[in-house]
Amino acid sequence: EGGIRVPTFISGPGIVADSQCDQPVMGIDLLPTIWDWAGGDADQLPGDIDGGSLVPAIEAAGSKSTDLTSVRRPGELVVHSPHYVLTKDGAKNQRPSSAIFDGKWKLVAWYETGDIHLFDLESDISESTDASGSNSEVKEGLHVRLRDYLANVEARMPSLDPRHPSNAGGKEGDADNDGLPDYWEFKELLTHSFGPQDDPDGDGKTNQEEYNMKTDPLTAQSNQDAVSSVNQ
Repeated sequence: EGGIRVPTFISGPGIVADSQCDQPVMGIDLLPTIWDWAGGDADQLPGDIDGGSLVPAIEAAGSKSTDLTSVRRPGELVVHSPHYVLTKDGAKNQRPSSAIFDGKWKLVAWYETGDIHLFDLESDISESTDASGSNSEVKEGLHVRLRDYLANVEARMPSLDPRHPSNAGGKEGDADNDGLPDYWEFKELLTHSFGPQDDPDGDGKTNQEEYNMKTDPLTAQSNQDAVSSVNQ
């Protein structure tokens, strides 16, 4: 995601010199922060702004408070990079991925390989150990939240290189050659981790059946609600 541990230096009204705030920030937070410092009412900002004001977190850091003040954002803290970045010699320096952050947790989805990893950034800042095994509920929840966020903002999804080693025998539009189109797998954030006979939400329906019926492959409850709504 282009430097998640790169520090941001801020000088502004009420900022205590040499204070440090350990909350993650993004460019989406700059407008609400400047608006807050300028005395604006947050309710006057457009409703579709994703970021939040950093001012409360910065002020808490300056007061040496032991309580971390999180940045309140109306949206998710998401990094989405659906493209490749090539070096001058044509090598792929950056590959399609998405990530979502929630407190100490970070979930990363790699579209080319199908890997979906969960990291505990408090104990593993280097992201060297996948914490999915002992935190399956956290992973599943963040997986659905990332999928829903990308769908809600109509995020552009990647087109994969079928020549990648993970895509043996694949073709354009179905890079992993599993019979399910890439556009649907990526829209549902299934990537290559799940095949047509898998059942991620455990509702008794395979991904192939979910695709045919246009139902949710990740959340069994949403499918039950949809059926109940139709029956009512």
